[in-house]
Amino acid sequence: MARTLLEDPGLARRLRRDRTPLVWYLAINTARVTDVEVRREIARAVDKEAVRDAMPGRAQGEITHTILSPATIGHRPYPDPHAGGPRGLPDGWDGRTLRLLSRDGDYFTAGARAVRRSLEKAGFVVELVEIERPKHNATVLTRGHDADLYLMCQAADWPGASTLLTGFDGRTLRPTGNANYTYFDDPGVNAEIARISALPADRAAGEWAALDETLTTRHVPLVPLFSYVYLAATGSHVGGVFTSSFLGTPVYYDAYVTQDPEDPDRG
Repeated sequence: MARTLLEDPGLARRLRRDRTPLVWYLAINTARVTDVEVRREIARAVDKEAVRDAMPGRAQGEITHTILSPATIGHRPYPDPHAGGPRGLPDGWDGRTLRLLSRDGDYFTAGARAVRRSLEKAGFVVELVEIERPKHNATVLTRGHDADLYLMCQAADWPGASTLLTGFDGRTLRPTGNANYTYFDDPGVNAEIARISALPADRAAGEWAALDETLTTRHVPLVPLFSYVYLAATGSHVGGVFTSSFLGTPVYYDAYVTQDPEDPDRG
């Protein structure tokens, strides 16, 4: 469908391709993969383009290495800390099989297979485990589950970064329903989250951006893969529709329809 929209010259003026707050990640269960050097090598090894191309495709996915989407207030670009590809398994890695949990369905398993292939090229042994889609989140949000890796998509609950990055606060961990689905718990990060959360939103934005970089560079609880791009065409007589940078979907409260001069009864 995306290719059809992009290749039709008649749709060019009505086509929208907008950034959204949605980002896909390879989450790492830090309660099981405890060595940050192993997590760092996973981040170096993942072929993000292969995962993106297997899921939404190039037209609807923008490769990223930041936790925050470019559409989120507080986003700040910084150098990719894991550029350059894999460097070899850390000496302390025990060689065990990594369990990669995936929702069932072609869309999700295609992405998971791309993850598995890239990790296996780097020397990891990976078992792909499929689970029914409705059971996936309930499983990974339950503390003590036996998956090491899983693809997750998330956006901030409002335009700022606070609701997303507070998800790395280890003080919030509980038996079930964990927003902290990487099970990351670092006292320094917990304290920083508490400090930033107390700041006014305008002052907090830059601090959240700095925390984003700290998490991906020093701790690697997940691997940002790609941010989702919304692609759609509006009708030839429709105006006022735009993509919400907060919701990542079209909104219609300014929408209107113009009259067709050749068929006034049709509108």
